[in-house]
Amino acid sequence: MPFRYRLLHPIEGASGEGVSTNFGIHSSLGRVRGNQEDAALVAEISEDARRRKTRLRGAAPERALLAVFDGAGGYSQGDIASGAAVSHFSENAERLLSLPQDAEHASELERLVHSASEQVVGAVTDPKACTTAAAALVRGNSLHVAHAGDSRVYLMRNGRVEALTEDHLTSGQTPQGVQPLLTSALGNRVHLKVSVQQGVELKPGDAVVVVTDGVTKYVHEAGLAELIGGNRNAQAVAEAIVARADRRGGSDNSSAVVYFHGRSPKKTRAARQPKFDPRQLSREHRSIVSEPAPWYLIPFADRVSYINGRKEIRWRWRRR
Repeated sequence: MPFRYRLLHPIEGASGEGVSTNFGIHSSLGRVRGNQEDAALVAEISEDARRRKTRLRGAAPERALLAVFDGAGGYSQGDIASGAAVSHFSENAERLLSLPQDAEHASELERLVHSASEQVVGAVTDPKACTTAAAALVRGNSLHVAHAGDSRVYLMRNGRVEALTEDHLTSGQTPQGVQPLLTSALGNRVHLKVSVQQGVELKPGDAVVVVTDGVTKYVHEAGLAELIGGNRNAQAVAEAIVARADRRGGSDNSSAVVYFHGRSPKKTRAARQPKFDPRQLSREHRSIVSEPAPWYLIPFADRVSYINGRKEIRWRWRRR
């Protein structure tokens, strides 16, 4: 089964192969910040083309990983912290998605967050540098969630959006006054608490959205429900979420990862080829009908028009 991923790295930029149409991923600097401290990842293991012949194109993959990271604003090296975390996730995504069905997936996801925190500690020189993390692991019709900090995971079903995470925040005194402060983050050995939710049931038509706080400051549950709606283009939804956060203030970097479970792109029905009538061949091709056509030529409708309510078809020959 092929492994595909899409990575938004704050330092290295975008990389990876194209993922299926059920995924969307987008980030923005915002309107105030001069550097990108967000990072995001989508990864999937999908069936190969031969096994997918009997299924709808774009059908939901059985195994997928979504994650966002937000380097803590106000401290130096936030981009290095989120970059180290997303790099560690991308390096371990294929292993995580390849685990057998009876594995402890939620526990494995929690361990991945802890090991990513160790990578952050080794990558930064500022002891205060840290990053939030919110990750969602899809295995079949089950969703497992792990997070630390104030990045969030949402589930939308039947037009209703519900938060699956609770922010790890408290109020504290800062030079700018009373501000919300993180009580858990990757890179902080003393205050790392990973909250886990396992075995959330997924149903066809559900949408999973993972965002940083640059989105949640400006786009709430009702706004997410409006932007997702019946849309089948996950990338367009991710871009719309981030764009709305920018329009409404954009005081921070913002990132969104969107996954549609069991939705498939709209299918366009191919136009039916008209029945061939040699008498309707264009003049320059009509003479060939006087004799049997060569085996390597087949007729096709070159142009269909309506004249005085009557259907007129111009036929041509083409090679097989």
